[in-house]
Amino acid sequence: MAQFDFTDDQLAMGRIVDPDWYPVEITDVEDSPSKTDGSMNTNLTMRILSGKFKGTLLYRTFNEKPKARGFVADFFRKAMKVEPSTGQVYNMDDSLVGVQFYVLVEHQEYKGRIQNSVADFRALD
Repeated sequence: MAQFDFTDDQLAMGRIVDPDWYPVEITDVEDSPSKTDGSMNTNLTMRILSGKFKGTLLYRTFNEKPKARGFVADFFRKAMKVEPSTGQVYNMDDSLVGVQFYVLVEHQEYKGRIQNSVADFRALD
């Protein structure tokens, strides 16, 4: 008979939270190729810091393609309080681990299942 032992992180992965704003901290930044066209995705893992859903893990993916860069600029502007400018290079790497801000979580249906969707950002004041 198979036996299962879970870590706190494993239990926090699939938890559906109420739509709302949550304070989070980035716990991981990982790059991976897109399954559709080979472009690179940057995947952020964030942990909710307080409240009823404290410890729940949330995810947000950003793509490097030019048409998707507005989402990355929005992240830097709103979460990081950095105004992006032309000619400047901004990195999404391990230096973001530990950065805290608010995220707006909404529900999104994917393949018939409700999932958490990080829809917006706001800096901690």
